[in-house]
Amino acid sequence: MELKVEVKGKWKESFESLIRDAIMDLGISGSIESLFMYLDPSNMLFIMRVRAKPTSRIIRLTDVAEVSSQDSKVIVKVLDERYSPLILKLLESAYKGRVFQASRHEIVVQGPVDKEELGGLAVCDYAEVVRDSMLELVRRIMPEGFRSIKVLSRDKHELLIMTSEDPLTNELISRASNLLGEA
Repeated sequence: MELKVEVKGKWKESFESLIRDAIMDLGISGSIESLFMYLDPSNMLFIMRVRAKPTSRIIRLTDVAEVSSQDSKVIVKVLDERYSPLILKLLESAYKGRVFQASRHEIVVQGPVDKEELGGLAVCDYAEVVRDSMLELVRRIMPEGFRSIKVLSRDKHELLIMTSEDPLTNELISRASNLLGEA
């Protein structure tokens, strides 16, 4: 991963450490291609661009849960809690009123269900998970009090956010573009 941090003042090493720790906490170190951060506290300007490695891996139910049959029901034991809401929504959509959550990590589908078909259901695209993690990364790094926020670029693999204490003018946006051209 390419990491470039520019900070006006003495906190460059602190921000580098904070960024590395946040990336590790979010578990996306292998998914980030590059990260550029610029902070000018005297002018209250923060810019961050995160690029993810291209991916479009589909996460199937069996990737994040154990699926087993018991009597006339199928039990889905969620192994990765981050996916619980997505799994519950998916199962409720596919099996309507036959789904109930037995416990925090266990969802039951009543009635006849093809276990193999259920296990192959697509929970989400991994690129969406990485994109959500990139947003969380920026939220963790962005200084508090910078209340003007503009997402300048957001596609499947890149997130570019600019924040400031002051209103974001065309001049500030142009300055951000120039800084990114140099990065």
